[in-house]
Amino acid sequence: MWQLTRAAPDLTANDLIDDAWRHHCYELHIGCTHLGWNAWTNNTTELLAVAHHLEHVLERGPLAALHD
Repeated sequence: MWQLTRAAPDLTANDLIDDAWRHHCYELHIGCTHLGWNAWTNNTTELLAVAHHLEHVLERGPLAALHD
């Protein structure tokens, strides 16, 4: 989905400045939101699954391979 968004014809070069880093921050924000929800609802199974995935996202870093 991110690649399709980046290919939108109405984007300018300025729209794509630091796009990989901004996308990475969105991923982390979504993950943190899910951590909070699962902690609040006491869903330990999903909390651990999200934590594991978020660890992978942090270690992987921005999706530089998708960047031109």
